Amino acid sequence: MLLIITDTPQVVVEKCAMDIVGPMSEIESGNRYMLTCQDALSEKPIPSQDAETVTKTFVEEIVLKYRTPQSIVTDQGSNFMSKMMKHICKLLHAKKLNTSCYHHQSNFVERSHRTLVKFLRHNMKHDQDNWDKWVLYAEFVFNTTPQSSTGFAPQTVIRPKTKFTGNPAANTYY
Repeated sequence: MLLIITDTPQVVVEKCAMDIVGPMSEIESGNRYMLTCQDALSEKPIPSQDAETVTKTFVEEIVLKYRTPQSIVTDQGSNFMSKMMKHICKLLHAKKLNTSCYHHQSNFVERSHRTLVKFLRHNMKHDQDNWDKWVLYAEFVFNTTPQSSTGFAPQTVIRPKTKFTGNPAANTYY
């Protein structure tokens, strides 16, 4: 098997890392897990981590809202190694990359999980049954906070603000 050396993405949503957080306490909606996808960190509460749920959530929450990543990095969980996920990646022309077994550090979304779980724990001290209500706030905080590695907030890279001046040549993007 050839060792594939990956490089730093050059465009937004070129390379995404996906993983599952959970199980967490089951909430009213039945959700116990979160599918995370990082380029723009996106979390989506899901009821289970089976292949169908993970694949459907990936397509609806990442591909349809942003675009298809050129490559996707995941661990070797059965949900990510399923025929369904492989088929979707092939259909979307997204290169599927797998991390080494028992080496979760090679999936760059793992570090963000610590931040996400810390945020959720801090905001749900008294009520453990509403963690899904805090996910959008966690996503907002992560996406609007400048990252130490780039100096930019993910939100400004994914969805730059546009200042329209009436003169198309003078419009600025920031």
